[in-house]
Amino acid sequence: MENHIFISDREKGITIGVEKCFPQALHLHCCQHIADNLQQRFGNKVRPLFWNAAYAKTPEVFAEKIALIQNENESAYSYLLAISKRLWTRAYQPYPKYGHNTSNIIESLNGALSDIRCQPPIRMMDSIYSYCMSLVFDRARKPQISHHLADVPWLKYLERLEKSRRLNVFPSGNGIYQVEIPETGFRYIVNLVDRICDCKDFYEYQGPCAHAIAASKYQDDDPLALFLSQYTTDYFRHTYSHPIIPISINDLQSDSLMLPPLIRKQPGRPRTKRYRKGQWTRKQKQCGNCLDWGHSRRTCRGQPVSSGRRERARDWLAEADDIETNDENSDGSDDSTDSSRTEDVIVVESDDELSELDDELFNELA
Repeated sequence: MENHIFISDREKGITIGVEKCFPQALHLHCCQHIADNLQQRFGNKVRPLFWNAAYAKTPEVFAEKIALIQNENESAYSYLLAISKRLWTRAYQPYPKYGHNTSNIIESLNGALSDIRCQPPIRMMDSIYSYCMSLVFDRARKPQISHHLADVPWLKYLERLEKSRRLNVFPSGNGIYQVEIPETGFRYIVNLVDRICDCKDFYEYQGPCAHAIAASKYQDDDPLALFLSQYTTDYFRHTYSHPIIPISINDLQSDSLMLPPLIRKQPGRPRTKRYRKGQWTRKQKQCGNCLDWGHSRRTCRGQPVSSGRRERARDWLAEADDIETNDENSDGSDDSTDSSRTEDVIVVESDDELSELDDELFNELA
């Protein structure tokens, strides 16, 4: 399988398996997992800088973005240099990736099978098989908007066609054009023969960008002819032209030697969503009222009160805490005099206790 790309996380087992089964394919690393590792090891500030470097289209822009990471965190910079650039950057990729640099597309399949995963194993496999069988049948007969391109690339083409109408085109010859953006004056060189453009999108998606569409329209050619054959409606129909034969699990023979696994029911409700990287670590609470750490808004002592009596009770508690703190920090010479005196410190843990204390203080003052 030449010119094929596999994208996965950096698990050693997957790397060895791809090299063994598909030696001529390119195995890339998922940028989402690299970004999670950077955030967990070096902080949140490195993550957006990494994505800017991963999406850089040219080596010059990549050098600028990776320099920002070096200025922010030298350890994160060394971590990225240990990974080959061709495995995660767009500027040094050997083959077009059609806009994919993560394995997040597989999560759409997990979402589609979310209701099926709770079934018993055999019934779950049968449900997945039936789901795929219906999916192939529906897509094989789904009407397409265009007779030339499938629905998704056709909608993308209409967006680029709308952008190309405001561009200025200057011909050079032999299929080479210079396309200018009027608002900024920035110019791109388009080669329709080699199907490349300075914006790099023509090569990345194997379909004409807005600059290539403008150049193709200038020489009265059909921009749809510049798309890869895999984008066409005929290719889409051919992909789903082979139906999946239904099977039945009603006649399966049971094996007495094969017993179900011993499973101990875990406490609580079963979790249906996956654990993201670093999600199991316990985070410190931040109050949404006073923005202080270590407590929540429900237990915050600085939250607004509904009446003056409650406010006076809260101030009295604050003064009591200050007195206790001053006594603890007092000199040793005052220990003899303070030993005979004790302070009554009242700890309030809820709004109900604060209301009761408020009533008691009001009655004493009355």
